[in-house]
Amino acid sequence: MTLKYLSRLMLLLLICVLSCSKSEQTRRPIVQNDSISYYINKASDIRVPNKKRLAYNQKAQELLIREDNDSLVIEQLNVVALNFQKLNSLEKFKKALIIALQKSQEQRNVYQVATSNLYLGNYYKEIGLNDSAFYFYLNAERQFLKSKSNRQLADLYLNKSSIQIDVFDIFGAEKSAVNSLKYCKIIGDKLGEYDALINLGIASNSSEDYPKANYYNYKAIDLINKNYSSNEFFLQEIALNNIGNNFLDLKEYKKATELFEELLTTKNLRRKNPKLYSTIIDNLAYSVFKTKGINNRTLSLYLESLKIRDSLKLYSKIIYTKNHISEYYLSKKDTIQSFRYAQEALQLSRKTGHFQDLLTSLKQMSIVDQRNFPLYTKEYIDISDSLYKKHRIARNKFAVIAYETEEITTEKEQAIQQKWIFFGVAVLVFIIGGLVILLLIQRAKQKELRFLQEQQKTNEEIYQLIQNQQAKIDEARQVEKKRIAQDLHDGIMNRLSSTRLNLHILNENATPEIIKKCLPFIAGIQDIEKEIRNISHDLNKDAIFNKVSFVAVLEAFIEEQKPFFAGKSHLEIERNINWEWLSTFQKIHIFRMFQEAFQNIVKHAHAKNIIISILKNENQLLLEIFDDGVGFSLKQKKKGIGLQNIFSRAKQCHGKAEINSEVGTGTTIRITIPLSPKL
Repeated sequence: MTLKYLSRLMLLLLICVLSCSKSEQTRRPIVQNDSISYYINKASDIRVPNKKRLAYNQKAQELLIREDNDSLVIEQLNVVALNFQKLNSLEKFKKALIIALQKSQEQRNVYQVATSNLYLGNYYKEIGLNDSAFYFYLNAERQFLKSKSNRQLADLYLNKSSIQIDVFDIFGAEKSAVNSLKYCKIIGDKLGEYDALINLGIASNSSEDYPKANYYNYKAIDLINKNYSSNEFFLQEIALNNIGNNFLDLKEYKKATELFEELLTTKNLRRKNPKLYSTIIDNLAYSVFKTKGINNRTLSLYLESLKIRDSLKLYSKIIYTKNHISEYYLSKKDTIQSFRYAQEALQLSRKTGHFQDLLTSLKQMSIVDQRNFPLYTKEYIDISDSLYKKHRIARNKFAVIAYETEEITTEKEQAIQQKWIFFGVAVLVFIIGGLVILLLIQRAKQKELRFLQEQQKTNEEIYQLIQNQQAKIDEARQVEKKRIAQDLHDGIMNRLSSTRLNLHILNENATPEIIKKCLPFIAGIQDIEKEIRNISHDLNKDAIFNKVSFVAVLEAFIEEQKPFFAGKSHLEIERNINWEWLSTFQKIHIFRMFQEAFQNIVKHAHAKNIIISILKNENQLLLEIFDDGVGFSLKQKKKGIGLQNIFSRAKQCHGKAEINSEVGTGTTIRITIPLSPKL
């Protein structure tokens, strides 16, 4: 009996201890949660200094980590994370989000998992890791679509479109912005609609569809005018500034000037939004400069914009303005000031490491510092290629991430379905037996084998595409090598050979009269140097067609050759030839053939007379060069590289060349090239 009572007493004591412990645990979170709310409120209070706000937020996070995991704790962790973001403490913002994500996954809280993914996407977007941001946005998008969270989807698609614009994924950016616009309309968020329209305008500007860009910006302005009476955030001015930028890109400088002038009349713009104000006056200065040329107002506007941007530490904008000032001074022919501002912009670009700013600065420096033009051009091309590859890789990463995310989702859904199938099979296993299980396993193996075969086929196709592309690149290189070899032989080598032969006279007889006669050949070396530089830069148009007509070029060449040719030369050109029907490409080849033929006569023919005629024969241009020199046998003499080049160039112009010559009777070269009007 005593033992029975003793056991009951022990049981009663144990229940009391457990109940007291449980009571203590239930009371403690209430006190703890009150203190957490206190710290979160303090951290959110903008009247508290930032240093103290950070400390309060950190304390709230530490207390939340020790709390039992529930939906309230996860929500408060997300609030703590957003406080860190507002206080520009990005690493702590990321840490809080990761903790919230882990707790959400433990709770299997789909909505909170999606929210943490959305905020992590915002974090990576802010630090410029667009591929990571895209990955987290995709994770969040899938969950929010399931839960029909329209507010979150509107924000997500807007941010997604912004990072797609950064990597020039214009189609993807437009699609995301349209989705954001759709969800903003559903929830009645007019400011969100405005942001989506602005992003659509930016995407259209990036694809150079300026009418479409203006359409979206005007639509954004109309939306703001209908729904907001106050102008606190200068939303209309932002859209109008974008329209002004479109006018600048279209080179409609007068319209741009009028628009920016009107924007400057906006009340309180400079005081309340100095960043936007500095952008507007910089744009105005540029449009005024392009419209009216050099004037004092342009410089004062640039300097005012630069001062504001310096104070706000807007480094990318500072670079932009300094390059504009350099351009202004260069137009005044003040190369010292132009070089100074361009160099400062380039140095700041290298420091910030922003590729687009660096490209703009290198382009300006190449214009200002002509001596180092090849160095800046090479660096510009290298960085431009690197940036193009970076954007292409980012776009490819987006596609891969989207594919892999979709694949993982599909695999998860398939796994859930397979669990139910397995459960059904387990229930029916005593009826159907092991035969059904074996059949399912075999089917899965066949599916995997088909997938591997398709993957192998895809890999082979990709490899074949790469091989074909490389073959095309090699072919283009060979064509370019041949073109450069022709230019060097027909132009530079002939002129150098002629100069060398004529200057050789100095070794035999260095009289003042001979020296005077040789001076033009020495001056001609400078022209050869210019031609070498043009060929090395691989310009699209030859230096000989810079600012003079084609006929004048031919006449000038004949005039230049008179000191080298002891006989007489006569040039006859039919007046009714429309030279506009020939492309620059054809003119270059015609000149080179003309040059090669004339210089071959001077060097080898020993002729007394050269007659050149250029006539129009129906829809063909006929170039005929006759000399009364020693001639040669077409059967015995092999065609040298010079004659081969004449035939090759005629063929490239869709024409043909003929050579008639006999020993002692001279030589006639006829070249026919079709004429066709440009459409």
